[in-house]
Amino acid sequence: MNDLVDTRRTALDVEDFLHGLRGAARSDVKTSNPELRAWFVDLGGRSFFVKWAKREIFDETLRKDAEICSLGLHPAIVRLYNVLEARDGTALVFEKIEGTPLIERQNRGRFNALPVAEKMRALRSIFGAIDAIAGSGYVVVDFYEGNVIYDFAHRTVKIHDFELFERGEGFTLKAQRNYGSTRLMAPEEFIQGSWIDGRTNVFQLGRYAICALSDRAGEDWREGFRCSPELANILLRATRPDPAERHPSVKRFWEEFDAATVDVAAGSTN
Repeated sequence: MNDLVDTRRTALDVEDFLHGLRGAARSDVKTSNPELRAWFVDLGGRSFFVKWAKREIFDETLRKDAEICSLGLHPAIVRLYNVLEARDGTALVFEKIEGTPLIERQNRGRFNALPVAEKMRALRSIFGAIDAIAGSGYVVVDFYEGNVIYDFAHRTVKIHDFELFERGEGFTLKAQRNYGSTRLMAPEEFIQGSWIDGRTNVFQLGRYAICALSDRAGEDWREGFRCSPELANILLRATRPDPAERHPSVKRFWEEFDAATVDVAAGSTN
């Protein structure tokens, strides 16, 4: 039995509960949201990542994480072990992902310098996972390299942090710009009142692939592209400024990307 995984409710505050776990080693983790707290916990020969929010803000912060990660949609999605109700809020107990976060520019550079076949296997895992999430009724928001951890030693990838994803077919952008990385965002994400949906996500995935597979990330990206003309045309369509000219859904984009890259991913990484 592992108390961190098996306990569903405690009368203690979450930090006191973690402190009382016999044989556990705990360290604080900095979060981008000051209303959230997080810890790495080693217990019983296993490593966990625990993220906590006060109950009154759980719905607007961690509920999407809990929903998506509990569905078992894809092996590249971080695994959720437990939802722990504590006296002062709700904590999610995840697997601790081994690897290197790609949020830092130098780490992205290291990833982009990998052999094309290795990068392609990672991209296929990432995009397959996003397709599974979109197929479950979510619109992707604020997805970029900060959501990705790559294990260079074992050549595996995991994605995490789905707090801002939106359930439904789409939504009207109320702010002056959407959340996300400017390098990957679609034109409509900078227009208040625009419609954000699966076509927006297609653009984001297209840009993600371009940044990973081309030596140039600007409008001249095709001059530095390191894959087939067929794949270049798929990404060109995905990143059209007009949403109506893109693939109509993440599913359709993923189907074309999958067919065009399966042989590349099977290539040598030496």
